[in-house]
Formats: sequence, structure tokens, C-alpha cells
Amino acid sequence: MKQHSKALLDTLNVKLEITYARAPVGRETRGQTYELQRSEKPDPSIRERLLEKLIWKGWSFQAVADHGHPFLGETCRFIQTYQMPLRGTREDRRWGMIDLVGATPDSLPVVIELKQEGASDTPLRMLAEGLAYACAVRKAWNEGRLRAEWAAATKKNGIHREPEKILPTVPVILLAPVDFWRKTIGSPGRRTAGKVRDDVWPVFIELVRQCGVHGFPIHFAQFEIGTADDGATKVSDISEVRFPGSP
Repeated sequence: MKQHSKALLDTLNVKLEITYARAPVGRETRGQTYELQRSEKPDPSIRERLLEKLIWKGWSFQAVADHGHPFLGETCRFIQTYQMPLRGTREDRRWGMIDLVGATPDSLPVVIELKQEGASDTPLRMLAEGLAYACAVRKAWNEGRLRAEWAAATKKNGIHREPEKILPTVPVILLAPVDFWRKTIGSPGRRTAGKVRDDVWPVFIELVRQCGVHGFPIHFAQFEIGTADDGATKVSDISEVRFPGSP
């Protein structure tokens, strides 16, 4: 992870330009949308899809308006949608769907990359995936239909403001259960399965800082998974994650 973090750090500007250039401009096929509005449907059978839906239900615009607790402080106020499609045409297999898309206090998009319990991904892998999606969101906003669809969707939430024509900043939240981060960070000076080595963090944290300089501020967050009284899965206690040596 240290070697790959340094390699990405050294070529970050070029990699971001290439990713932006290769990202789809928008949903090109007639009738396709970014699915910014969601309705209640039966819980999905795929675990990660279930977690995405639970997070959307718990921190949708209306849910936050009712209980008054934003999703993640000043970074993300509410969740607009989950599984937001990116590919421009049905034949385009290079781009999938963003796990969750939230909204800043200014009602602009936030990309959220979610990992479930037991995921083996490193923080670097999560960052790379979230960063690619953020580039795609920026391009779809600046050159495609996303800005118009976003304005229409937020207007239904009672937000009447003309969004910026150019999206200079796209925050990225890398989200996983508490146990995932506990295993990844581990204890100082001890080697445990899945822990990122202590000497990796300075390089990785500098990479995170440089992403922010390029307009992609990176945030790390965790949540608790529990069981409701009726036996259903529930998600709670969203909070920020701090790495060793992070400011």
C-alpha cells in the first residue's frame, strides 16, 4: 500500500486528468436518468445493497429534516440516492454505479464509497474507487445532464437555488463498519491481520491531502451495524475516522 500510494501521489494530476477524460459525459440513452429520487421497495438480498438502502432511509432529506441529525457534520447533510448509475450507454461496462450520493450543506453532490463487514479492501483501494467516481460526477455535472437533474431533485426537497454551472469540489466519503476500521488501523506497534503498517500512514495521509488540493476532499467515516427489535438489520452512529498521524 505504501508503494502504490506513493506512485499515485507522484502522478496524481495526470491520473485525475485521464480519469476525467475517460468518464462518461452523461446518461445518453433516451429515458435514462441518474435515479436521484428513490421509492420504498422490498429490502434487497445483496448485503451491500441492503446497507446502502438503510443508510439512505436513515439519512434521506426527509429523515434528516425529521430527526435533525446530518449524515456527517458539515461534510454531508443528507443522502440523496444510492446505486446511482454512471455509464453513458447500456453497452458501456467500464463504469458502474456509485454506492451512495449525498449532499453538502450547500446541496451539492458528495460521493460515498461503501464497504460492508469483512471487506478486504485497503483504504487506498477505497480512495481510488471514490476518486474515480468523483471525477465522473464532476464531468457529468460540468458537461452532461447531472446538474439539471440534480436541481430538479433538490427542488422537490424544497431547495430552490440554482446550482453552480461548474463543480469545482466533489467531497468523497469512504465509509465502512466500525470493525473494518478497527482492523485496518489496529494498535500502534503491534502487527495484526489486516492492519496497515504504521510507516504507510504518512504517505497515505499526504495523498489524501493532495486529493483535497485538487478539489476532492477525502473523508473517512464509520458506522455501527445492529439488530432492531423486529430482528431487522439497522445502521447507526455515523462518525468520522481518524488515522495515526492525521491532522
